[in-house]
Amino acid sequence: MAYPVIPLVGFWNNQIQYTPKFTLIQTTEGGVISRTRSQLINSVRRSWSISAVITNQAELDTFLRNRNGLPFQYNTDGSTSDGNYNCVEWTFGWKLYVPPNGVWDFQATFQEDFNPES
Repeated sequence: MAYPVIPLVGFWNNQIQYTPKFTLIQTTEGGVISRTRSQLINSVRRSWSISAVITNQAELDTFLRNRNGLPFQYNTDGSTSDGNYNCVEWTFGWKLYVPPNGVWDFQATFQEDFNPES
């Protein structure tokens, strides 16, 4: 089962960030104190910092509220999936009223989701 596609296409100047998760080991003369380990096959997580001017605020807000932190597909070019992401915080700023919905600033961070599809 594939995740639903967010009704948003990628924009110029949005930044992608990569965050690796390393295995950390603390040792003393007596041996290992602690060890952290990535439980992920791919331990480098991507995240997109999204900043855009949109006209589909109601549709996008409804989609993100209904997902409630669950994964979705993000198509950066409108057709090819860039992967599965989740979004737990987003903001809208009203720019200009143009019937019916107006023009809005949208900002969010999409973090890559490593959970297998269910």
